[in-house]
Parts: sequence; structure tokens; C-alpha cells
Amino acid sequence: MQTGASLGGRKRGSRRRQEAEEKLTEALRILQVRGERITATALAREAGVHRNTAAKWLKKMRK
Repeated sequence: MQTGASLGGRKRGSRRRQEAEEKLTEALRILQVRGERITATALAREAGVHRNTAAKWLKKMRK
């Protein structure tokens, strides 16, 4: 049986992941409109997320 704390942590992590994905999607759109090269660093800077988060998301999107 899971405790409320661990369950709440999972929900909180899921929400943060969703927010990061939304920021990254918007950042990708902005970079494309500007005609800039799409890199994890550029995405991270534009979205305000960590570069590793952007790199993992970009890798997943390119599959």
C-alpha cells in the first residue's frame, strides 16, 4: 500500500513533466518561427527548463 506522500509526489512529478512539455512545445514553435536551429540548449533557454530535460524531450520527439 502506498502512502499519501508518495502518491502525492507522483502526481506532482507528473504535473511538472506536463508543464515542462508544454513549455518545450511552445519554445519549439518560437524557434521554428525565428528560423533558429533546434538544439537542446536553445530549447532549454527559451522554455526555461534544464538542458537535460530539453535533450530528453527532443530525443523523444525525433523518434
